Amino acid sequence: MARGRGLRPGLLSSGYGGSATEPVLVDPAKHAADLVGDEPLLLAAVAPTVVSRDRAAGARRLVEENIDVIIMDDGFQNPSLVHDLALVAVDASVGIGNGMVVPSGPLRAPLKPQMRRATALLVIGEGEAADPLIRAAARSGTAIVRARIRPTRVKEWRKEPILAYAGIGHPEKFFATLRESGAPLARTLSFPDHYSFEEIDAIKLVEIAESEKLRLVTTEKDFARLSGKTGAFAKLRERSEPFHVILEFENPVAVGEMIDAAVRKAALAQPAGKPS
Repeated sequence: MARGRGLRPGLLSSGYGGSATEPVLVDPAKHAADLVGDEPLLLAAVAPTVVSRDRAAGARRLVEENIDVIIMDDGFQNPSLVHDLALVAVDASVGIGNGMVVPSGPLRAPLKPQMRRATALLVIGEGEAADPLIRAAARSGTAIVRARIRPTRVKEWRKEPILAYAGIGHPEKFFATLRESGAPLARTLSFPDHYSFEEIDAIKLVEIAESEKLRLVTTEKDFARLSGKTGAFAKLRERSEPFHVILEFENPVAVGEMIDAAVRKAALAQPAGKPS
């Protein structure tokens, strides 16, 4: 990532699920998911992160923090900022459904013009569900990058029986990853995506775990949504363990070169005296 130039990256999110209306520089030590959303709490552990519904205002806030490479989370369709590099990510086991635009399908905009604007298609995991999108990318001359989700501390999950719970888009994928790691799943509980746990949920999960002597394991996003809370929520967070995963690129060198090229191109286009 422009390693020789010492650039400082920052992350920009809309803060989905949070109540913040103005740009907020996320501080995991004092902010909760109710304000900034769950994903920004995780991102802030990696690099300076701002949540802002107004992406341009959020970018300006990052510039105030001397950030010169802005990475937008879920910003492909947002036209308020110029994209020097644009990635379209797809789960190889899920794909794009029927390939139609909402409400008839899962896409936010027609596929063909979107692929023309993409720098690369990021294919995550194994499977054939993304093949139509891969073919569309190939036809448009879009680069194809492959990666996989890899759990860490694999041996740690193979000990006691586990009660796994998740409120994400595809809970079964989380459960499947646990099983593939050799985790002894005794029970699983699914909740809607970005679910805001209620007190009865927290009480139920802890009671089941205690009565059946199960280890509570959840996703990092769900664990983040329990931060800053008290009572039954605090007890659930104390009893739970987040299942940490990383995204591992098949060819990290090629990805680094792609980013470096985008940084160089942006620097050449930047007027003298202006921040990049």
